[in-house]
Amino acid sequence: MIVIRGLARYLHNNSLGVYSETSASATIFIGRYPEVPDSIIYLREYGGLAPSGGLGYDTVAVQVIIRGEDVNPVPVSVRAQQVYNLLQGLGNTELPDGTYVVGCFAQQPPYPLGDDANGRQEYTLNLLVEVRNQTMHRE
Repeated sequence: MIVIRGLARYLHNNSLGVYSETSASATIFIGRYPEVPDSIIYLREYGGLAPSGGLGYDTVAVQVIIRGEDVNPVPVSVRAQQVYNLLQGLGNTELPDGTYVVGCFAQQPPYPLGDDANGRQEYTLNLLVEVRNQTMHRE
């Protein structure tokens, strides 16, 4: 289940960046962590919780990395807080790709990672995202 595509489109639709799988002007990325542009939002899935045998939802772990343009931490920290404000507590919402979010819960507020190899400030936000996933034996 790919939750990050729906979350990337959700961030795009709420004006936090540009998500496009084909455009050179993209600033929201999934699947690959690009060197350019400088200021980006990157989403990746990295596991989750064990699925329930009876409940029709899965919990997916998602990491969001927010990278700024330079060593100044203020703009990127503001942007990280905007991402947090939009996603923390999100629930009972259908994402633009049709994924239904039961609940979205940050594991901590946005956390500074410091500089990357090119001197750009980075923040991370780790989320547990509960998504509706009915199967043959779960409703």
